[in-house]
Amino acid sequence: MTSELPPPDARFEELLRFLRMLATEVLGDAEAARLWLRTPLPGLDNQAPIDLLDTRAGFDRARSVLLRHAKGLY
Repeated sequence: MTSELPPPDARFEELLRFLRMLATEVLGDAEAARLWLRTPLPGLDNQAPIDLLDTRAGFDRARSVLLRHAKGLY
């Protein structure tokens, strides 16, 4: 039995779901989270968080920016 990663689309959906949930918690509502995911951010080299979810490193960068925002560190 091999330990395979889920297909890229499934991985993307999983990361998106997690980041959307976290953003909703941090930002206070689902609409703010949706806008945050699609807005280019200086802390992400002017890329939108959703555009970074094709890699684990990109996800980690987006999550880090969001967690810094939660702590008031812009």
